[in-house]
Amino acid sequence: MQLPYPAALAALAAVAALPVSADNAEPPVTFEPIVTTATRTAVRDPVAPTIVITREQIARSQAIDVAELLRLQTGIEIARSGGPGQQTSIFTRGTESDHTLVLVDGVRINPSIGTAAIQNINPDHVERIEIVKGPRTSLFGSDAIGGVINIITQTPTDDLRIEVDAEGGGLGSRGGGMAISGGHFRLAAEHFETDGHPVVRGATRDRGFDNTSVSASSDHTLAGVRLRANALHAQGTTQYFAFGPSAVSQDFRNDAVSLSAAFKPSRTWTSELTLGYARDDLEQNDNDDRADTRRHSIDWQNDIDLPAGHTLTAGASWRRDDVDAFTGFGMPPAYGEQRNIAAVFLQDQWQAGGHRLVAAARHTDDERFGHHTTWNADYGHDFDFGTRLSVSAGTGFRAPSTVDLFFPGFSNPDLDAETSRNLEIGLRHRVSQQVQLGLAAFRNDIDDLIASDASFTPQNIQQARIEGLELDVQAVLAAWSARIGYVVQDADNLSADQALLRRSPRRLTAQLAYDGTRWGAGLDVVGASRRPDIDPDTFARISAPGYAVVNLTSRWTPCPPLTLSLRLENVLDKDYETAAGFPAQPRTLLARLRYRFDLSR
Repeated sequence: MQLPYPAALAALAAVAALPVSADNAEPPVTFEPIVTTATRTAVRDPVAPTIVITREQIARSQAIDVAELLRLQTGIEIARSGGPGQQTSIFTRGTESDHTLVLVDGVRINPSIGTAAIQNINPDHVERIEIVKGPRTSLFGSDAIGGVINIITQTPTDDLRIEVDAEGGGLGSRGGGMAISGGHFRLAAEHFETDGHPVVRGATRDRGFDNTSVSASSDHTLAGVRLRANALHAQGTTQYFAFGPSAVSQDFRNDAVSLSAAFKPSRTWTSELTLGYARDDLEQNDNDDRADTRRHSIDWQNDIDLPAGHTLTAGASWRRDDVDAFTGFGMPPAYGEQRNIAAVFLQDQWQAGGHRLVAAARHTDDERFGHHTTWNADYGHDFDFGTRLSVSAGTGFRAPSTVDLFFPGFSNPDLDAETSRNLEIGLRHRVSQQVQLGLAAFRNDIDDLIASDASFTPQNIQQARIEGLELDVQAVLAAWSARIGYVVQDADNLSADQALLRRSPRRLTAQLAYDGTRWGAGLDVVGASRRPDIDPDTFARISAPGYAVVNLTSRWTPCPPLTLSLRLENVLDKDYETAAGFPAQPRTLLARLRYRFDLSR
């Protein structure tokens, strides 16, 4: 497949060439927002490779779920089994779909059965998304071999306001919601549903999706203690095709709740205790199959400012995973487990002049898989001419899931934990106040990678290796912005001498946007080359075709309280699949009307 490099580069050049009058001149561009996920502390421009999706970008995209936001990011590949609401997988820098740890307000939502249900998270509840690429097991524990995605929900506004919205469009899509915020509290509810389209190749019957979600947050300081609470709830039904194919559906429920208290025992010491709860439930409507995961967690973190430019972070965490599942396959049909995981971690951040160093280590005691020690180190040097050279190294591990261990007929209770070693070298250069270039080379060696054999039984293969290059170009000029990301990678099962499934050797993402006072518009392009996959009909290994998809968005604000937005998905109406056998969404137009009442005026 020929990816649209010339068109993307021409778009970037067009933005860079736009004239700017003195009246419209803006202050210097800040490419480096404050990030907390990379080091678990608020840091501007961390050394680790990070991406921040801001609230402005989320609103501009008009995405119907978080997966739509992630697929536009450099180094993130999304595979979806059809359209909205269908099962969705994340591949970060070529690692497995369960090698990316997904958090909501710091609470892990990766269930012990399946992968994080990002397709059920409505972006209207999200303030920003922080992505850290590379292993962060030393800070967050198991699963963070490829990276961490922290979805941070919206927080209360200072002024009292109410927002209402309604949307509708193609595929019988409709929805709406309301949010009220002010002072120390925010509450929002959204509903979205669609009749969908045939999500299996050759099918003629549409499969729909509906999702009702609620989020709440509170932030208040009492007697010197900062108290915060965040909750996100999603519940609905997904229709899909099972074997046959037969038209079936399942109900889902996802919850993520966090309660935290932070205080300063001294001027240089901040201590925070966080209680977390996550729930992931699936229940089939056409049989008795179900899968329920509950997770309780406690996290204690201490940040201490030390002399000579050091910041020390030390803490401990504990969590318990409870899994209860039932399936009609195999004997006995019921399976599950309860597992306790405890850990301690330590990190030191040091900065002097143009030098920055971050070193972290974690010791984990998994009740089933024993003790694991992981570490990571990031070093960066900022030169006076606007260039940063960085080097990162780290290790990671992932404990096998309950499905890997106990799913009747397709499991292996003798599996070992996966371990990894990662190395990255990065170079970033600011060409001007408006243009920034980034280049990174990475290599990730994974031992005991879990993969299914010919009988679909998971096994620990000896070794996998992922090597790649990332190029990222950003440009901002007044109200215009552009970004191009290009990835070249090899993701190989060295033991079998074959490429890992669903990883594109070449991938391009491009975004061009205009954000004016009264109107705005955006162009998004995603292109991927041919990649290996499994044919769902024959279970044979195939080479899935490459694809390129184009989306358009627009916004018009006739008066400040009222905004009309449009999104045209798959403008060229291409037939393409991000997962073999599951057609992606056809050309679809969605319109949204939003009105905001400012009650403090």
